[in-house]
Amino acid sequence: MNGSRGSCSRRMEEAARILVEAGVVERGTFRLSSGKTSNLYVDARRLLGKPYYFKQVSILLADLVSQVEDADAIIGVATGGIAWAAAVGLLREVPVGYVRSKSKGYGLGRMVEGVDPPMNVVILDDVATTGGSLEAGIRALREAGFTVVAAVVIVDREEGARERLSSLGVELWGLTTLSCIRGVMGESP
Repeated sequence: MNGSRGSCSRRMEEAARILVEAGVVERGTFRLSSGKTSNLYVDARRLLGKPYYFKQVSILLADLVSQVEDADAIIGVATGGIAWAAAVGLLREVPVGYVRSKSKGYGLGRMVEGVDPPMNVVILDDVATTGGSLEAGIRALREAGFTVVAAVVIVDREEGARERLSSLGVELWGLTTLSCIRGVMGESP
């Protein structure tokens, strides 16, 4: 259902193939937001400019989110998760919001926009490495009065995010994993 290391379901392989075919998986040496370096970078934001692929991934994400029980709304992590949350919310016909990494310091100064607590929410981001951005979002959502029932990402890089979120009592659901992407590319995980 939510994917695990070492195994790639048909859905996970399909998502990996879409990302590779869309040209959003880059080879090289990259510094990630977690501070780690990697020889593969998944730039899921580039899918936004490729409507066919954006739609395909959105449909797969909406299907995955539909398997999460008791979710009243989808919350995107700013900025990578906002467009994905909007697409999934439209497809699932559920409310959408987003959570900032810090208060904007003016206006209402809210960390969470688009929806009001109390609600059970799924937090959504594009890629998870160590889970730091998701953890910050979960903490902000809880502080604002929301209940986070699951975290969903397009790509779980399998570098600790699942375990980090589990320690917070939140299950991470990955549409695909870096291992599946490597497999589709003909590389060993």
